[in-house]
Amino acid sequence: MLPPVPPTVLERNPRFKALYQDLSTSRLNPDASTRLIKQQRAQADIEKTLQTARTHLARTQLLTHALAAISSHPSLAPELVATTRVAAAQLAGELSRDEGELLADDLEYFVASTPTLSPLLTTHLTISAQHLSMLLSAPAEAAPITSISSLATSLSESLTTQTATIASTHLRITELSAAIQSAQRELLESAVRVLEQTVHGAVARGTKAKAEHLGVVARGLELKLQILAQTDPVTNDAAFRGALRTYAAHLDES
Repeated sequence: MLPPVPPTVLERNPRFKALYQDLSTSRLNPDASTRLIKQQRAQADIEKTLQTARTHLARTQLLTHALAAISSHPSLAPELVATTRVAAAQLAGELSRDEGELLADDLEYFVASTPTLSPLLTTHLTISAQHLSMLLSAPAEAAPITSISSLATSLSESLTTQTATIASTHLRITELSAAIQSAQRELLESAVRVLEQTVHGAVARGTKAKAEHLGVVARGLELKLQILAQTDPVTNDAAFRGALRTYAAHLDES
């Protein structure tokens, strides 16, 4: 997302304000992705290639871990145990080209032994899928493993929505904080003027009234920020508050 900028900063820097508004309205989306057509197409191609690579890597890692897990199964013959470990090392990229050539016979034996290994692999992957389904469905009852893909998609969409909500809330808090700081600064300036006039002569009623008004405005903004903190679904979330307390403790320790 684009970082929030206090309104006072934008007002004091007109050129930066024009650049920021151009970026936020014409060139970039709220999540910082581009709005330009050509760049969107190039970005889509890159994301598609990246997704394909990630899928291939995930499948390779799943199979590598499964082979490493079943290599210690008591039902496997000793020579098949060694062959399975060689295949896992090959998938993990741990073998050099020369080592791969030297162990070519073991790899061929592994391929020929797939009917023996398939049931063990299926059992291991099924158990892993059941565990994953339990994690995705928590705290409810575990869903069928066939629904893992839809559960993961739902969680991903929920994460995207919550991220956008947090970003919007962060922006609102930033704007309120900037307004509070501005009001407090004006209040201090008026207080200084009141003190100076008190020392050197009669206090101007208008200045005193303005100082009192700014004090009320600052208090109102603080109350508004407190209401936002109590009513906003993001800031009122127990996990969010726990994360903030953990981060505050980390800052105190450092």
